[in-house]
Amino acid sequence: MEQYKNIKIGTIEDYEAALALSLEFLKESPYNGMPVDIDKYGGMLHETLRDINNGVVIFSLYGGVPCGLLVGKVSEVYFNKQKIAFELMWYVREAFRKFRESLRMFEVYEYWAKNIAKVEYVQMNCLGDSNGDTLTKFYIRKGFKMVEKGFLK
Repeated sequence: MEQYKNIKIGTIEDYEAALALSLEFLKESPYNGMPVDIDKYGGMLHETLRDINNGVVIFSLYGGVPCGLLVGKVSEVYFNKQKIAFELMWYVREAFRKFRESLRMFEVYEYWAKNIAKVEYVQMNCLGDSNGDTLTKFYIRKGFKMVEKGFLK
C-alpha cells in the first residue's frame, strides 16, 4: 500500500477530531436536524478507534490538522456469516474538497477493508443530495454495483 503523507489512520487520541468532523458531516448532510446521542455515537467512535480489525477512522490532513474523515465498520452480511465493511460517513470540509485527499481516504479504506479487516464485501453509500449522481458514477468506475437506494421518513 502506497503511503500518503496527508492521510492518517485514527487512534483513540483522535477521538475529539473524529467527533467534531462527524458532527460537521451531520449538519451538512440530509440527516441535518436528527438528534445525536453523544454517549451512543461517542461509544461507537471509541470502539472504532480502538479496534482496527472491526472499524477504521481515516483522516485527511492539511498542515497536520484533520480536515476530513471516512468512518468504516465491519459487520456480518445479513444472509450469511461473510463479513462486509460499510462506510458510515465520508466527509471533507468544503474548503479542502478540491484536494486529492478524499480519493486517498477512499483508497486507504478499500485497502483496510480487504487486507486488514479481511472482508468479502465493501459497501459505500451515496447521500440523497446533489452529489449523489457524481458519487454513483465514481463508485461504478471503481467496480462497485448499485444494490439499493435508501429513503428516510
